[in-house]
Amino acid sequence: MENPEKPSSLVKSGFLEDDDIISREDHEQEIEKLKVEIQQCRDVIKAQQQLLQQQINAQCDDKTAILLRDCYLLEEKERLKEEWRLFNDQKKNFERERRNFTESAIRLGHERKVFEEDRATWLKQQFLNMTPFMERKNPKIMKPQSAFSIDSFSFSSVLPQLTNLSQCSKIYKYQDLVTGLRG
Repeated sequence: MENPEKPSSLVKSGFLEDDDIISREDHEQEIEKLKVEIQQCRDVIKAQQQLLQQQINAQCDDKTAILLRDCYLLEEKERLKEEWRLFNDQKKNFERERRNFTESAIRLGHERKVFEEDRATWLKQQFLNMTPFMERKNPKIMKPQSAFSIDSFSFSSVLPQLTNLSQCSKIYKYQDLVTGLRG
């Protein structure tokens, strides 16, 4: 390749004539201008590439951000589903425990009622056995009843013996007297 400073090849081929020859200084100035222009073009290209890359990255970042947000939303949705499932399980357990407690409370109320009835019957029987004011005939001896006995007790057998209020008050006075003597 020929040196561009020597345009001899151009002269030999007949393209340039003597008056078309440019001076060496002009030629060097032109080369310097072209080098500066090339460098400016390279800088512009580099800046455009950076801007393009930033825009692509921004688009990717937007897409990535959207995907990440969707992923987080999906995870949150799954977590909420799991919490709802646990909540519903706890709700079912609570309802079952509430039913069991209610049934137990009702059963306890019935047992307490039967116990109080048995206690009242036993106390009445004790009062009747301790009083000297009973009728001349021997009272019926009653077996103690319990809440778990098969036969249900009727107060009709005891109530006729306690028909007179004054008789009841005498029984209570007698019980107080006996209790005072024992104590």
